[in-house]
Amino acid sequence: MIAGASAGGGLAAGTTLLSRDHNGPTLAGQVLTGPMLDHRNDSPWSQPHDRPAPSGLRDFSRSAALTNRRFSSF
Repeated sequence: MIAGASAGGGLAAGTTLLSRDHNGPTLAGQVLTGPMLDHRNDSPWSQPHDRPAPSGLRDFSRSAALTNRRFSSF
């Protein structure tokens, strides 16, 4: 079982795919609470508020999710 909320939900989904693609352990399931899984933000459900997320935040999230950059650990 793997779980995560918001950014953690996206990380949990990515970890699940990584495990699947590299013959890692089989997971019993996922609990993803509010993950950003679709970077396009063009569906009615991605704009539930009067104001959309700032474009800078969307662009940063998109570039972070779609690159192969490795971040150093603290």
